[in-house]
Amino acid sequence: MGLLGIFSKKKQPSSTVPPLPDIGEDLPELPPIEDTELPPLEEEPEEMPVPEPPRKAMPGYPMKEMQIPKPAMEKEEPHPAEMTHHFTQGGSIFLNVDDYKHIMDSAEGVKAKISDAEDILRKLHQLKEQKNEELRKWQMTVADMQRKLAYVDKTLFEK
Repeated sequence: MGLLGIFSKKKQPSSTVPPLPDIGEDLPELPPIEDTELPPLEEEPEEMPVPEPPRKAMPGYPMKEMQIPKPAMEKEEPHPAEMTHHFTQGGSIFLNVDDYKHIMDSAEGVKAKISDAEDILRKLHQLKEQKNEELRKWQMTVADMQRKLAYVDKTLFEK
């Protein structure tokens, strides 16, 4: 007997679906399907304009036009070949002020990335040194264990 009937086997419910009625063999014959061809389409169907859904203002609330914000796109930076107003005079290069600012910003970005790369390399070097030190300690521990085991073997089997 199960605990409060929870774990006992459940009785399968008996099927209460009635059998299908016998309709017999006296069914009427279906009419034959006529093989008809459709005339070829001569003109392209006109596109139906899609109507705008009606806008109804809720009572007490004024109707506002929804403004969909434009996706924030990065400022397109001109390709260096597209920069204009470059001319030289006696070894000096003259640039448009906007082009100069763009070049200076790019140079600062490159300097920042180089600095980040140097920091990452420095941290990698420190990790490598720590790993090598840990490996050296483990090797010394294993060598010490082997030496002690050899001593125990020697003292046990000499007698």
